[in-house]
Amino acid sequence: MPFPASSDVETMQIEMTSDGRLIGTHPEAQSPIEFVWADEPPWSFEAHAKADGIPAPLLSSSDVESMMGCKVDDLARLIGHSQVTMNSVTMDFTLRLMILGATSIYGIFHT
Repeated sequence: MPFPASSDVETMQIEMTSDGRLIGTHPEAQSPIEFVWADEPPWSFEAHAKADGIPAPLLSSSDVESMMGCKVDDLARLIGHSQVTMNSVTMDFTLRLMILGATSIYGIFHT
């Protein structure tokens, strides 16, 4: 998952268990993340950074729609939640993933 400020790529592996659950693992994660089909309002990705300093996504909603030939909401969407404790501080994480094809997933990571 490349972030705009770094050229490093981190890989999360997502596997389907024998009972049909989707589990994501990362070498640095404290625990696996279970993904479920997203049941949320439409997702929208802005093409520019916000005033609060949050970096803009690498692709905007219109970029994804042009690339895929359909609306963002027509793509399969997954969501996973996790918590990590570092230096006695617990942080909540949400990962939202859109399946673009057999080899591509576009994701937004929120802490």
